[in-house]
Amino acid sequence: PVVIIMYSTGQNWEGTIMLIYGLVVVGSTDNIFRVVIQKRLADIHPLITLIGVIIGIPIFGFMGLIFGPLLISMFLLVLRIYKKEFGKPQVEEN
Repeated sequence: PVVIIMYSTGQNWEGTIMLIYGLVVVGSTDNIFRVVIQKRLADIHPLITLIGVIIGIPIFGFMGLIFGPLLISMFLLVLRIYKKEFGKPQVEEN
């Protein structure tokens, strides 16, 4: 929105600088830090986050950024619990 306002008021040079700043600094910082913070806080692999976002956005729209990785993480957790509970029975040796 700021870039549009700057261009409409004739501040083309400042608008271009703000656009480049927004794309390079803010965009890449958000993408890098989101993966790092999510890995540290929730111990979620970055690939799960990436796949969750790629799948979540077409299904849920903007909210897919949150729900996609969350649902994939929950699905993997359910699979892990199922495998632990109903996996192959262990045979005890005497």
